[in-house]
Amino acid sequence: MLSDSTVLYAMLTGWAGLAAAAISPGPNMFAVVSSSLGGGIRQGLQVNLGIAIGAFIWAILATLGLASILIIAPAFLYIFTFLGASYLLYLAYKAFKSSLNRDETSMVSSSSTRSLKANILHGLGVTFSNPKVALFWVSISSLITAVTTNFSILAVFAIGASIVVFIIYGTYSLAFSTNFFRLFYQRFRRFADAFFGVTFTLLAFRVLYNLRNL
Repeated sequence: MLSDSTVLYAMLTGWAGLAAAAISPGPNMFAVVSSSLGGGIRQGLQVNLGIAIGAFIWAILATLGLASILIIAPAFLYIFTFLGASYLLYLAYKAFKSSLNRDETSMVSSSSTRSLKANILHGLGVTFSNPKVALFWVSISSLITAVTTNFSILAVFAIGASIVVFIIYGTYSLAFSTNFFRLFYQRFRRFADAFFGVTFTLLAFRVLYNLRNL
């Protein structure tokens, strides 16, 4: 019988791997950063909350084996991929449109009054924009399912994963909502929005390119 320390070690290893992945630049990070720069800490954290909820859902799906459906059934994976890439291209369109606008409206500040629900859905949309994340979650969750199938423990792992994601992206949100970064952003807003436009475009094409490796 596996000891509690073995289960705990597996959970800590999974959370550490998730933290390392979350720190790396990607759609989630850029979504939080752009929202925090334009809409402040409130909007950044609300988008972050959506991403954290998405992490919880991914963890539950992966531990239950449901995320593997995207891998086993290519048709679902292709549909999911095109939807995700389309959403990233939509974000790129908003950024480019803002960069061409000479007034003081940024790609996100014009939506600073966006509701909590809208911000959470935005975060969910971004975190589910790349179905290849399913492969990551399957690999991370396999560390846990290899040592236990107790649903209570799996739920704790999913909650912990959500907290890890929220803390990391919350740190980004806190940093980029400070006056220093926001003033810098406002001064070079059009260049910054163009940068976000290019970034989201590249991320969208990377999502599509990843299909070749699945």
